[in-house]
Amino acid sequence: MTAEPKPFLTRYNTETETMIVELVPEFKPEDWTIFSSFSRKHIASGVLRWDLNLGKLFFMSSPLLGSVIGLNTFLRTRQGALRLIVKEGSSVANLMHLSKLDQIVETQVVP
Repeated sequence: MTAEPKPFLTRYNTETETMIVELVPEFKPEDWTIFSSFSRKHIASGVLRWDLNLGKLFFMSSPLLGSVIGLNTFLRTRQGALRLIVKEGSSVANLMHLSKLDQIVETQVVP
């Protein structure tokens, strides 16, 4: 029996006090529950700056889009910040632009 792969990778940048999360390409909407538990635990302990790297995702479902908006709202109500990182020219970057989410949540486009 092999262990299930984690749906996201994390590291904490102590200089900027930012939790950096990279969603893996296989990330599914149901994986958000795991991420939500992880993020709420760390937000409760005072981690209020988050980078969410969506660069490896091939697409973004509407439930995932809604969950990202919910995380942004949750952080903002606690004086926190969320930054999305998307790959230039990707369908996720296009969705961020077309939905105008890039005007609501800080979004960094990377090559």
